[in-house]
Amino acid sequence: MTQERKSSLYTQPTKSFEHISSHTKSLSEEDRKAIGYWGEKYVFRCIKDELRKKYPDANLNEMEDEGRFELRKDNILIAEAIWLNKDCERGEPYDIIVIDNGKEYFIEVKTTASHSKETFTLSEREWAFMKEKGDSYIIYRVYGAGTHNSSVVKIANPIKLIYEGKIKVKDAKIEI
Repeated sequence: MTQERKSSLYTQPTKSFEHISSHTKSLSEEDRKAIGYWGEKYVFRCIKDELRKKYPDANLNEMEDEGRFELRKDNILIAEAIWLNKDCERGEPYDIIVIDNGKEYFIEVKTTASHSKETFTLSEREWAFMKEKGDSYIIYRVYGAGTHNSSVVKIANPIKLIYEGKIKVKDAKIEI
């Protein structure tokens, strides 16, 4: 279902969000963007760690300026990740693309400065894309952005988990 982990990859945050209350409705747009960016950067590093553990004999080629990395074994590409929003928000219904052994995964990152299990919002485009991609769509939920005890919950194939009743949708808007 979901997988929670505390990342050992934490380094000093470029910005602390500890001054922010757990009520994200009152956040400024600047704070929202900073928290989201922090979470995407954090998840990108977590994905790099996951893939390095999965392929310990592979060579890592980091292209930080491009917001991507790849893993190669015997000069054959076995995995890569691209962070779409490294330089600016692109407005796609996902934040990171991972290609692992030829299979594409679309990663959406949802971040909060809070450590509590609050809800998060999916845009109409994210919802439609999640339904379309099924098991290729993964949500990483980041808690405690900007703190030393941030954590990540990985939600693989969330649409299936919703239909199975393992995760819940609250306050959905319906348009006729």
